[in-house]
Amino acid sequence: MRRLFSYGAILFRRERGKILFLLLDHGTHWGFPKGLAESDESMEETVRREVEEETGITRLKFLGFKKRISWAFKEKGKVVGKDATFVLAETKEKKIKLSGEHVGFRWCAFEEALRLVKFKNAKEMLEEAHIFLEGKVKIKENVKALFGSVQCSKPTKQLLKEARKELKSKYCL
Repeated sequence: MRRLFSYGAILFRRERGKILFLLLDHGTHWGFPKGLAESDESMEETVRREVEEETGITRLKFLGFKKRISWAFKEKGKVVGKDATFVLAETKEKKIKLSGEHVGFRWCAFEEALRLVKFKNAKEMLEEAHIFLEGKVKIKENVKALFGSVQCSKPTKQLLKEARKELKSKYCL
């Protein structure tokens, strides 16, 4: 059986304190931007290229979540296996410029996105990404609460500032 490998993004943005996921309408189902890697492309390069080609979005921040899903389909009477690895990526861009591959798009809250996504493996992936994001929000709130309320000397404040910066970097806060 022939196998194909692609990479994509579970893309989201924040608006008025809410997380909105981007779904693309393929005509038969809603999904996420994805595509096959070209020659020597890394996963990140493929994701950036595919997101830009399919949505026009160029600014992405990867958050450390990665999930592979697999499925099979028939092409010209033969079964083809497909593996797609998705990363969670945040953008501040709202405007979408669709490619010819899609008939529409929607920025939607998690509950609506979960209803629109058709395939079980994509639903499970979206749920895992959402749980991951909720955990990040809680960590961020705890870091703010901890470092925002400490009274200390200048040298200690500098150490706390460096520790906060390291936490933000490590946990993509």
